[in-house]
Amino acid sequence: MKKLSALFILAFLFFSWTLLVASVQDDLWQDNGDGSISPRSGKSVTMGATYSLVPVLTGQSGAVNIDAAYCKNGYVEFSGAGTGTLPAGVAGYAITVRNVGAHAVSVKPNGVETLTLNGTALAGGNKATNTSTANDSITLIYTGTTWVIIGTSTWTDGGA
Repeated sequence: MKKLSALFILAFLFFSWTLLVASVQDDLWQDNGDGSISPRSGKSVTMGATYSLVPVLTGQSGAVNIDAAYCKNGYVEFSGAGTGTLPAGVAGYAITVRNVGAHAVSVKPNGVETLTLNGTALAGGNKATNTSTANDSITLIYTGTTWVIIGTSTWTDGGA
């Protein structure tokens, strides 16, 4: 009887704690529908360190080879002039590149892959270039055949 009471108390405490955490952190966590929870999109969870759901790379300049990890809904920020070279495209890759200062920033596809800018496919290997407009950004999505650019503002065909 004592073992059953102890188990009941432990189960009660566990479920009470789970409900408390779920109710206190409701804006942070989402129910996945399979009995598990995960952080809501755009939220971070602190467990001795901060883990972001969006891979972020800031303070870039010069020649930058963008790792595939940043093409999984990631963000790369250039604080100086430079060119970011994308990895080989995989359908579904998406990345946002931002120019935070008034300097030339370009985004170049891998090898002879293409970028589609304002509905027009650029020549294989051609880059999209921002003409020194601060705080301008583009989002690139790989469709399986080309990197489609969304939000072009002042980005143009920068040639090879």
